[in-house]
Amino acid sequence: MSNSILELFTISTKSQEVAWEQIVNKQYCSYLDKRCVKVRKSRPEISIGTCSVRHGVKNPKDIVICPHRFLEKNQIFMDCIELLTLHQKGNELHKVSEISIPGGNVDYVLASVRNSKVVDFVGIEIQTLDTTGTWWPQRQQFLKSAGVSVLEEDASREVESADLIEGDEAEETAISVDAIDTLDTQKTKSKKKKKGSGMNWKMTAKTILMQLHHKVTTFEHLNKHMVVTIQDSFLDYMKKEFSFEHIKDAKLGDSMHFHAYRLEEIQNQPRLRFASAISTDANGIAACLGLNVSPSVEMETIISTLQAKISEKTLLTV
Repeated sequence: MSNSILELFTISTKSQEVAWEQIVNKQYCSYLDKRCVKVRKSRPEISIGTCSVRHGVKNPKDIVICPHRFLEKNQIFMDCIELLTLHQKGNELHKVSEISIPGGNVDYVLASVRNSKVVDFVGIEIQTLDTTGTWWPQRQQFLKSAGVSVLEEDASREVESADLIEGDEAEETAISVDAIDTLDTQKTKSKKKKKGSGMNWKMTAKTILMQLHHKVTTFEHLNKHMVVTIQDSFLDYMKKEFSFEHIKDAKLGDSMHFHAYRLEEIQNQPRLRFASAISTDANGIAACLGLNVSPSVEMETIISTLQAKISEKTLLTV
């Protein structure tokens, strides 16, 4: 059986001469510089440690399933500096986690600080795909193959092709947001019985878009930027399944930015690389969800007045 676990406790499963017994016992995450915070619900003293997996049969994809995996070399923060429009040379840069704002919490805020005073900031959300079922058997099977002693029942279950669900098929293994209120009890129980490992593409996408719709309004009112950091394959899915036609290449004037990263294998080591950036505003996120967008009366009035006054005489020439 091919290994579907790509990284465990931030170390590639393809790495040679790794003391996996020590790695698993230490449970250390190098991105957080402390013990991995993803723990088993049934045994919280055990950290799961799975950073990324290979998912799918027909078209397998390397998928990041832990948000802390995006912290590699702090690149996602460096890529947001240009959105700090008030930042000056000599200012300090600070990354602050878990900031509460109207509309919810923000994973990180990158702040430009001068003389101990915050002069500008950008909000950063990190979103990975939610999983369905469990990846624990695959984790244990890998460790067993690496010579680590594991409980036999943890590693004995065969991972069938049906467990590796991809794309639209993943929607069938979890309760869709649209169908939550209409599924009957019997159907819900049937869904819960499926314990194969998969990705919940639709639920994750709709949830993050709803959250962004609430949060970006706050940043927009403050004339600040917000960034959601995601994987390129996830952004591709959202473009296909939601109304993204109006969202184009990133513009500094937009309040809501999407930064997509791909997971590349370089010398047998998975590495995050910047892939693309697009942007919109609060109304644009609402349009993605198919919500009615309330026009800004003030903005429309100003635009109408300006358009009535522009002419050859007002054209600025140099």
